[in-house]
Amino acid sequence: MPYITLEYYNDTYHGTPIDADEIDRFIGRASDVVDMVTNYKITDFDALHPRIQELIKKATAAQVEFFEVAGGIDEIVAESLNNASIGKFSYGNKASSGNLSRTQAAISPLVIQFLSHTGLLNRSVSVYG
Repeated sequence: MPYITLEYYNDTYHGTPIDADEIDRFIGRASDVVDMVTNYKITDFDALHPRIQELIKKATAAQVEFFEVAGGIDEIVAESLNNASIGKFSYGNKASSGNLSRTQAAISPLVIQFLSHTGLLNRSVSVYG
């Protein structure tokens, strides 16, 4: 489920302009990133408090902008594939991603910042009776 629209990205978030051919793809992928980071805890977006909804939207927009600034989704994937390691041996361009995993290097730090105030990053397990 996409958490934002083109209108939200342009008119509310005021993100970096993106080619119309890419925006829907970026929004879909950014929404997937938010779902992954939150461990798929967002099951009924409309039932969430409006402040949490807004932070999720901002996180999604930040990820969309991250894709654009990084040169697109394909560029991020290609960059993450330039590094490889087997056991203690490692090869690649460490300058671009430092000690980050492929997944971490593909996520905007702003996504984590926005979502850290929602409670959705908590990894604890709840059991309901």
